[in-house]
Amino acid sequence: MAKTEKKRELKSEIIAFRVTASFKEKLQEMAQADKRELNDFIRLKLEECIN
Repeated sequence: MAKTEKKRELKSEIIAFRVTASFKEKLQEMAQADKRELNDFIRLKLEECIN
């Protein structure tokens, strides 16, 4: 690995939040369209917002 690359974090944290059933359903539809599990889809979308 080059020195300029970021090291991958090994420890993870859990963040939980409440959403309406209809919002969760929309998220699940988007995740299925992207061929991902819901938790992976949400994590990737949050990472996209930050990076």
